[in-house]
Amino acid sequence: MPARVVVTGLGIVSCLGNSLDGVSSALRTGRSALARVDAWRARGFRSQVAGVASVAAEPPFARKHERFMGDTARFAAHAAAKAIDDAALDPARLRSPRAGAIVGSGIGSMAAYDDAMAIAAQRGIDKTPPYVVPKAMSSTASACVAQLFGIEGVAYSPSSACTSSALAIGQAMQLIRSGCQDVVLAGGSDALHDNMTLMFDAMGVLSGRFNDTPDQASRPYGIGRDGFVIASGAGILVLESLEHARARGARIHAELVGFGQCTDNAGMATPHAPGIARAMRMAMEGDARRPDYVNTHAPSTPLGDVEELAALADVFGDDVPAFSSTKGMTGHPLGASGAHEAIYTILMMRDGFIAGTAVDGTPDPAVGRMPLVRTARDARIERALSVSFGFGGSCAGLLLDAWKGD
Repeated sequence: MPARVVVTGLGIVSCLGNSLDGVSSALRTGRSALARVDAWRARGFRSQVAGVASVAAEPPFARKHERFMGDTARFAAHAAAKAIDDAALDPARLRSPRAGAIVGSGIGSMAAYDDAMAIAAQRGIDKTPPYVVPKAMSSTASACVAQLFGIEGVAYSPSSACTSSALAIGQAMQLIRSGCQDVVLAGGSDALHDNMTLMFDAMGVLSGRFNDTPDQASRPYGIGRDGFVIASGAGILVLESLEHARARGARIHAELVGFGQCTDNAGMATPHAPGIARAMRMAMEGDARRPDYVNTHAPSTPLGDVEELAALADVFGDDVPAFSSTKGMTGHPLGASGAHEAIYTILMMRDGFIAGTAVDGTPDPAVGRMPLVRTARDARIERALSVSFGFGGSCAGLLLDAWKGD
């Protein structure tokens, strides 16, 4: 019989803050953490708003680890340390072939490339430090987390654009269910970089009309939305088999009961309702119980939000659960999005509320009579679905149950 998979630890680095209680409070009050980035205004970017995460106030790791970390890996490492602490997990348990780290990233660490080229141009290629490759490689987040905590099991970084961390969590669940691992640090991380913002800006997918009112720039389902707001951060969940968690007397936040992953081939950057709906159905396969809440991906793009609404209607018909998007407060942290939103969902379960959607003004007519939660309200969430999708047609769903001690 497949092992049951439970969530015993949560760790986050985000523009809303780096503490679970602080993040939960921000979600409940609807506080936007989006701000104008003056450097982007100076460079003439059309979009000048971001959700900026920081670990400047966090204690640094030992130099032997820090020297290999760019911001993407550093964010992941701090989130992992917080998750381990939240789980009251003895780090010695991670130094085992039965413990893994799956930490996704949509971009990696772009700053490392710039740093290497600048040093080579100014001082010569032979002066480029040997630490650049570990900072730049696409697996930097999982590699640095694995080295920091002495992990001996699986360690890799799935990269599937904005579903990267949702896939990391789902794949970790599969490894634990199959008996290959007992505990996995799972999630994702992405850092901001001017060049990355410029590329998204050139695509026309970022919000550019609300630079003077950054708290209104990300408006999922809002009729005036004009693109997503880029953000940064990391989220890590400690996933364990129920047997492993019980053996060490762990407190359990939630149970991860379903995972859906698929690809929709409608277009490289074109979200499509059938693929999103298929991922939702896969996550709920084998269990007919309807979720009490859906944390939607809804990035505040003209097409993406509407396609997700169509997917909700396809899956649930006239009985769509209460749903909201937290990106109105947080922006879109790319590869960290799925992990952040799984954590937000678990915090809502824990603290008895549904976060609102920062719809400034009139909702899109496509919302119709669907139960979009616009302002936070008290709620008892026993089951929740968290949805992610991204470029390349990647779609994912995570199904979570509140823990009742059984």
